Amino acid sequence: MRVLDPAAIAKFYQDVFELQLVKEAGEDGVYHLSDGVLTFEIMPWRVTDFAEAGIVERPALDHVGFEVESIDAYKHDLEALIAEYPEAAPWVDKRDEQRLRDERAARSKLLATCEYHETHLWDHEGVFFDVREYQPTSTS
Repeated sequence: MRVLDPAAIAKFYQDVFELQLVKEAGEDGVYHLSDGVLTFEIMPWRVTDFAEAGIVERPALDHVGFEVESIDAYKHDLEALIAEYPEAAPWVDKRDEQRLRDERAARSKLLATCEYHETHLWDHEGVFFDVREYQPTSTS
C-alpha cells in the first residue's frame, strides 16, 4: 500500500489489526508487517513516482504479491481460467495504447522494486498483481 505517512499507517495496522513489524523501514521508507502468514508492505507515496503514469494515481492499494509453486503452472492456469471466464481476463485498455504503454512502463519501474516481482498483471480496477515462484529460504 502506498501512503503519504508510512510510519503512521504502519502503527495503525499494528495497533488495530495486531500485525507485527517484521522489518523496520530503511532508506526506502517501506514497512513490512505480518500476521505470520501474509506480509503487508506499507510504502511511501510520491507523486513523482507516477509522473509518466498520469496524475490520477493517488495513495491507495498499489499491488498484491503472491508466491506460487510454479510460474509456468500459474500461467497455464491463468490461460485456462480466461478461456472459461473471459470476463476474468487481466485488464487491457484499447482506447489509448500510448498512454497505456507509458503507464505500464512507469508502474513496471515501481514494481521492479517489489520482492515478488517476476511476472505481473492488473485487474479491472487497476490493482497490480505481482507473482513470483516460491523461493524457499535456506536453513544452513
